[in-house]
Amino acid sequence: MNESLVRLLKRIPTINTYGNKRKAYVSIIVTSISQVQKDCLYVAINGDIEEAINFGARAVVSENPPEDNFLGKVVYLHVKNINETLSKLWAAWFSYPSRKIRVIGVTGTKGKSTTCNLIKNFFISAGIKAEALDTTNLDSKQIQSGLAEIVKQGCKYAVLEIPLKVIQDYKISGVKFDVAVFTNLSREEIVYRQIFARLFREVSMSVINRDDPSWRSYKLASKGALTRNYSFRQDAYCRAKNIIYRNGIFEFNLKLERYTHKFSTPKAGDYNISNILASVTAVRFYKVNWERVIEAVGRMV
Repeated sequence: MNESLVRLLKRIPTINTYGNKRKAYVSIIVTSISQVQKDCLYVAINGDIEEAINFGARAVVSENPPEDNFLGKVVYLHVKNINETLSKLWAAWFSYPSRKIRVIGVTGTKGKSTTCNLIKNFFISAGIKAEALDTTNLDSKQIQSGLAEIVKQGCKYAVLEIPLKVIQDYKISGVKFDVAVFTNLSREEIVYRQIFARLFREVSMSVINRDDPSWRSYKLASKGALTRNYSFRQDAYCRAKNIIYRNGIFEFNLKLERYTHKFSTPKAGDYNISNILASVTAVRFYKVNWERVIEAVGRMV
């Protein structure tokens, strides 16, 4: 299929555009010279621009301004961050799937997979279609196509597992997040807390582990968004209290808003309790029925 370059670039900032993009249509987006074909949009991550033009590229995206001999041969888009631009181009190519559903992003060092699956299953237990997507080994195209498939399945919610590298490489820049969840940071990754914090800049609500030393970074990044903390050590919106380990079972009281409920779980460790708190806090933003959440937690823990 051919896509209008004007439509693809509608939400993408450029430093400058050379050539008439209004009459330009592209057949495919490619990032490697070996993929270049007639009328493609070539995102020049590795250079080779002149060769791509000779092979028939219709438009080129680059962080460098064009050489004089490129002008008049292609539509040339000079951008500040090529990886961020690529992510947003794929979002446009797949017709912005994250704007058609509610997307929850879960990031941190540990607990991401468990938290994502808990959130997904809480929605399903309440009769709401939801799916989880692990972005760890995906590129920006695969993330957008994965979201498009979740939309196609009729889901109302998508829960994305997001490691540091995915944020660092701007692979989710084209995703509109509704809620961001922070689990924890290891000593090795704490130096990257400002990179993790990118996820929290344009969300409706942030769910933050107040027991983690870096929690303030995410609260500051979430300026303007609703912030909900969770903890098992101090006062928070969602808190685990009276934690007891007895006969191989952890027992605790989960307190959220005016609700308090006692749970027991054979899954050892503070991380497991934190994952439950994070998940419950996230789904309560959507007013998911509390009794259904309690039932689901009881089955899963």
